[in-house]
Amino acid sequence: MGASFLWAMFFRGVISGKVVEEEVEGKHHTYKEVGLLVLAGIVFMILGGVMRSMIHKLTEEKQKGVAGKLLEVIGTTSSLACAWCFLNSSQWSVLIRFPSDKVIGAIVVALEASVGFIIAVFLLAAVIGHVSGDCKSTLKGEFTAVGLWLGLAWEHVFDAALEGIEPGFPKPHRSLELGLFTLALVLFVFPAWVVYIVPNHDSDCKGIEHKGVKLNPLVAFCDCLTNDDSEDEGDSEDEPVE
Repeated sequence: MGASFLWAMFFRGVISGKVVEEEVEGKHHTYKEVGLLVLAGIVFMILGGVMRSMIHKLTEEKQKGVAGKLLEVIGTTSSLACAWCFLNSSQWSVLIRFPSDKVIGAIVVALEASVGFIIAVFLLAAVIGHVSGDCKSTLKGEFTAVGLWLGLAWEHVFDAALEGIEPGFPKPHRSLELGLFTLALVLFVFPAWVVYIVPNHDSDCKGIEHKGVKLNPLVAFCDCLTNDDSEDEGDSEDEPVE
């Protein structure tokens, strides 16, 4: 994450011709600058897809070795850098229009990312249906880049909203109340992430079940999903008795 953010900052600085701040400011940028940053994102997207295609060509043993791990790191960093470039290009073109309301600007950027995500997924799915082999593996890798772009855009909405609500808390206990408010958001979002997002990335999950245990928000905060003991008992029962 850090390396990808630094790469995106580097290209922002090269394109704008000056040292850039960590956060994208609502300053005027030409269409050429926005287009070049989008182009940088596309280059990173292609690089991420190529890295994943190379990983698929490796044997299972090499995928778990140094070469596989290195390609995975480069591919993930490239996808994240692509997401940052796409996000920053949207911020360059949108935030200048909302100088007094950062939250509205962030929402518009997130809506643009949502529309771009839908279009990208539709186009990639259409192309994947007509290709095969390495080309299909490469294109599937691009879903990571556009998915991260969408996620980062909506993360910035939450970030801007928290910054906007902070002045509304009483000054003596502002930091404490902001911390409690942030914790409430985590308690609200985390269970849904465990129940609906994690199963899509865990081979042990089937739908909303994990190793035979049905997932629900109540089990999101405790380690009660594994049933290794019961599996061991089942194995012992299956052993033939001499």
